[in-house]
Amino acid sequence: MYFFQKKYLSFFSTFKKLIIVLIFAFLFNLGTPLVQESLVSAAGATLFLSPATGSFTVGTNFSVAVKINSGGGVGINAADGMLLYNTSYLSVESLSYSGPSSSIFNLWPTQPSFSNTNGEISFAGGSPSAYTGTSGSVLVVTFRAKKEGSTRVSFSSGSVLANDGQGTDVLSSFGEGNYTLKGASAPAEKEEETIPYGVLPSLPKISSATHPEPENWYSNNTPEFSWELPPDTIGLSFLVHGYPTANPDYVSEGLLDSTKYEEAIDDGTWYFHLKFKNNYGWGVVAHRKILIDTVAPEQFEIEVRMTDPTDPQPILVFESSDELSGIDHYEIKIGEGEFYSISSEGIAENPYQMPVQSPGERRVEVRAVDKAGNFSFALTSVNIEALKPPVITEVPEKITEEEVLIVKGISFYPEAKIEFYIQGNGEEIKGQAVTDENGDWNYICAEKFEKGEYEVWAKVIDKRGAQSSLSKRIGIKIIPRSFIKAFAWLIIIILIIIILTLMWIMFDQRKKCLLKIKKIKKETQDIKNTTERVFAALAEEVEEQIDVLDKKPRLSNEEKKAINKLKEALNISRDFINKEIKDVEEELKEKETKNKRIGG
Repeated sequence: MYFFQKKYLSFFSTFKKLIIVLIFAFLFNLGTPLVQESLVSAAGATLFLSPATGSFTVGTNFSVAVKINSGGGVGINAADGMLLYNTSYLSVESLSYSGPSSSIFNLWPTQPSFSNTNGEISFAGGSPSAYTGTSGSVLVVTFRAKKEGSTRVSFSSGSVLANDGQGTDVLSSFGEGNYTLKGASAPAEKEEETIPYGVLPSLPKISSATHPEPENWYSNNTPEFSWELPPDTIGLSFLVHGYPTANPDYVSEGLLDSTKYEEAIDDGTWYFHLKFKNNYGWGVVAHRKILIDTVAPEQFEIEVRMTDPTDPQPILVFESSDELSGIDHYEIKIGEGEFYSISSEGIAENPYQMPVQSPGERRVEVRAVDKAGNFSFALTSVNIEALKPPVITEVPEKITEEEVLIVKGISFYPEAKIEFYIQGNGEEIKGQAVTDENGDWNYICAEKFEKGEYEVWAKVIDKRGAQSSLSKRIGIKIIPRSFIKAFAWLIIIILIIIILTLMWIMFDQRKKCLLKIKKIKKETQDIKNTTERVFAALAEEVEEQIDVLDKKPRLSNEEKKAINKLKEALNISRDFINKEIKDVEEELKEKETKNKRIGG
């Protein structure tokens, strides 16, 4: 019988290994070529029990965890095993393997089971993610001590599969448990048995720094919880479970005020359950909901729809989905801009229309963000062609600083907007005009320009917001205003001052001239009188000498000629002096008359 049982167990173990390999190869795509080199650590994995030893009282329950040391390397993601125990000493009360605090596995091709008739415990489980730790719990067995003595719990078979794409069995050794069961000691005699009676602990208030809102989804799968301990607390028990009203066991975890789950919890809806214990017993269980989603939304593509190549507002067609928390919103980035959010509601029926875009090609990125903050993204590009530019037909080559600039042009687009630009001397002026039904337009600039070189150009924008490229730049020259126009009033004032000054000078000079004429006239008269007296005396003297010479006998011809010439010279000198004095008198009289006429 023992030989048959051993052969049966060996066959059963081998069959389970094959089933586990096939299942996990199908679920997690482990089916890579068997010739691939294994990346698992050479140390191998270990199945063991915790605690491995212990002393327990007959009639009480105690728990033993089945654990795995992954051995490092790429980690493991599946295991199975068969445990044997002596039914004379032990019986299994329950198996716990649900939730992250009880097991690293969440998929069970063979549900853990036990037989108190045959003394067997079997299991086969796995997980999509790799486990690389040294003490991962597979399940927890609750034994009941039946009679005094020593007993052993050991593995009869088992396997641990590596996360290497091959399902390689990396189990290197088994651990076992040796336990001492003692008889219950007789209770001390009491004068009178008393039953504690009082108020049980109040409902715990649970908070979470990592998952502060119970109805919000989070991508953090290692939650933390904290609470305040009432003063009379002597113990507490907690559990993370998928059932909303699960009850933690009655084994105290100590006097903690917080806990953190280092091992990742699977995605989904979970509940943290907590209860306190005081001297009167266990209190009410508090249940705290946590929502975990670490998976990004489904990948998607973007379709671009345009009415024509110049359409400035292309329509983006896209949609993603998220099975767990759902799509919260979409984020869009156009070109070098920043991401901005749009609602996910109705995106399938009402595709997103982009804001008005200028001509050119730009990259568009769309993110689908779920309610836990995970996102997937898609990329596309949008190329918008430019309208035909306007043509400037009339613009002056140069204008003065005070003149108004008028520019005329034509466009291919009636009733469109013309944006006009003037740039120069470190400044830029913008203006607008509207084309008529023929596309003609003109622009009158009310701005005044400083002297310098300027350029003018324009572009057209139609009713949709589509833009053209820029027109050809045309240069104009701003020149200073004419001196007379610029300083007309100043010139008039200066001329008035000059005229008044000249008038004053003229009257002053006239006055001085009249005085001078009067003085000259007097001096001339004095000269005339003196000359007449001197010349008369000279003439008288000359005539006397001539008379003496005339009376002189025997005058030569030469002497006679000299006397005649002397007489002639005397007459000429008299006539000349009289004429010059007369001319001076007439000139003085003329000037005096002229000055009087000017002054009058």
